[in-house]
Amino acid sequence: GVPIFELDIRHGAQFDLTKRHVKRTVRGWVRGGLIAAVWLGTPCSSWSRARRGPPSGGPPPPLRSASYISGLPNLSAADQEKVKIGNLLTKFSSSLFSLCVSLDLPVALENPHSSFIWLSPDLQALSRRRGVSHDYSDFCMDGTPWRKRTIFFFMDWISL
Repeated sequence: GVPIFELDIRHGAQFDLTKRHVKRTVRGWVRGGLIAAVWLGTPCSSWSRARRGPPSGGPPPPLRSASYISGLPNLSAADQEKVKIGNLLTKFSSSLFSLCVSLDLPVALENPHSSFIWLSPDLQALSRRRGVSHDYSDFCMDGTPWRKRTIFFFMDWISL
């Protein structure tokens, strides 16, 4: 009986979470008690380890590494923009997750198990925060024909 909505840029520029006024609006909804729970599916495109091809062809070249988690040096302008957007959205996801925890609002964040996002300073700090737990699931457990291991961060209601 609770309405659900998706806030995603694919529904229009008014949902662009890289824009300060959109982030401010979402935080206002959360602080104002208008949101019952938050599910964060931070885009994994710039955080993917699947990008491991050479710059000359095949799979796209990597954008990050464990040593350069905020983005590899000498990326093309287009790839620098992808990394910048990935960093902005990860920072927002982390800060919104933290806000939800501080307000005892149910919250979860998901991304592929192999994603570099889990090495980002923001999510590393979040993983150490009291009241935050994580687990994983393989989608094949839910009947899909592929594995796709995914990590979920969530509020640990028992420890609060």
